[in-house]
Amino acid sequence: MLRVLLILMAIVGLIALIRGFVGRRVGTGPHCRCGYDLEGLAERTTCPECGAAVWDPVNVRLGARRRGPRMMIVGALLLVLGGAGFGTLRALVPPGANPYAWQPDWLLVMQGPGESDGGRLFTDEVISRLQNGGFSPSQRTALASGTGACPTSRHRLDRGPVAARRRLGSNPCRIVGQG
Repeated sequence: MLRVLLILMAIVGLIALIRGFVGRRVGTGPHCRCGYDLEGLAERTTCPECGAAVWDPVNVRLGARRRGPRMMIVGALLLVLGGAGFGTLRALVPPGANPYAWQPDWLLVMQGPGESDGGRLFTDEVISRLQNGGFSPSQRTALASGTGACPTSRHRLDRGPVAARRRLGSNPCRIVGQG
């Protein structure tokens, strides 16, 4: 989930950077496509800057474009932070590693399993932490009662390893005595 947020942050940053660079239209006066102000020119002339036919509507724009330096700065920051965060996370948690092993208990309870592995890695991590005495009493209650991410059927937690299913049944939170 953190990877998705970092990617979204980078995408929003890229969009903001492009919007800031392109700018927005300001004013209503006619301008040539090259940006030259056509105010006061005769109607059947050419642009003195680029030579485009002023009478052709394809060459005339209403309003001038003004770049947004603040938007470009915000976009660049979001793009750099999102990309660097994703790259760092990618380097810390290589493909094939359990991403849930790096998460604190509170985030694991709140987040729930990812859909890419069908909840298997999440289930393994929850079982491991429950057996090793992890999670506070309130987190155990949240996992067991369903207010946390653990026992919901939409995450398909009952598809964990066969040994864990034999030990705990279909609910890995049963180990806390409330499942």
